[in-house]
Amino acid sequence: MPTTARKPGKTHAGTSKPMLERLSCLIGILQTKGAAATRADVIKNLRRKGFSQASVRTLQRDIVYLKKQGIDITFTKTSGYTCTGSKDKLRGLLNSREEMLASIVVMRGVLNAVSKLDPSAGADVLLAQAGELLEKNHLKYGELSNFISSTALSMPQRLVSIFRTLVKGLIEKRAVRITYTGNKDRQPRSRVIHPYHLLEFEGRWHCISHCTEAKESRTFMLWRTHTAELLDETFVRPAEFDDPKQWVEKANIYGVWSGDGKPMNVKVKMFGYAARIIQEAERRHPGMTITESNAGDGTVEVAFQTYSFADVTPWVLKWGPYCKVLGPPALVKEVRELIEQMGRLYDESP
Repeated sequence: MPTTARKPGKTHAGTSKPMLERLSCLIGILQTKGAAATRADVIKNLRRKGFSQASVRTLQRDIVYLKKQGIDITFTKTSGYTCTGSKDKLRGLLNSREEMLASIVVMRGVLNAVSKLDPSAGADVLLAQAGELLEKNHLKYGELSNFISSTALSMPQRLVSIFRTLVKGLIEKRAVRITYTGNKDRQPRSRVIHPYHLLEFEGRWHCISHCTEAKESRTFMLWRTHTAELLDETFVRPAEFDDPKQWVEKANIYGVWSGDGKPMNVKVKMFGYAARIIQEAERRHPGMTITESNAGDGTVEVAFQTYSFADVTPWVLKWGPYCKVLGPPALVKEVRELIEQMGRLYDESP
């Protein structure tokens, strides 16, 4: 009996354009007669422009932000939304504040930890210091995304001085001596690294570096780093780390970029509350693609790429019985073995 081709389910790409592009587009929509009669019209037009994750919550937050920047936005039942404001003014505001702050990782939590100041009050001081540092090293603000990837997360106080040293090392291209406890180390030991990139992933900071001892690139976790000392030794940063296109591609890879080997394709099935949460999550990973089931049972398939299972396995296990790995076979085997080990713990006598 011939099979009937299934109609592909609805696909959601987890990509999101930068904040500046979205706000500039939003101003254009608000200034176009008839394009912003209602909130639903605005969201619909944003999605048409490529901002697939535009939502009521996002729109409300963006309008509040624009109003705080002095851009006049009003709403009436007869004419809908109207806006009097310049995109150039917005670009200047973001370049001098939001984008610069994000680029140098002066997030609210880190700012409080470093300077004990209110984020808005301390921003000018830190921006001035960052500007001097960049000028000295012949760098531009726009190039900082090749050095640091971040989201607005806080940092434990004990890591602040380590973080500062690594930032200085990667921007000035100077070696850093750290004491570090690796997976197989019983005690912290000294290593000399060339820091290439600081990356925040799932609430924890990582430093992608060249390890002079191993003579290869390694990823060091900040929470396992005990001390950091800036050295006089300088290094040449690999060209691939100065290529913005490389980092755009890497942004679609789940987990911490190792730089070794080719990315692996992961596919999982999610159902119940897990399926609902992954579809509703505003901070979904950029590389995730979610396909809804045609059966109408709320099941979804989630696909993404990764270089290592180290970050994927705990992510799968946290969903419990509401997530099943479909591939690759090596990940299926790893998750199955871990579940069996967990089961044996409960078979043992107390």
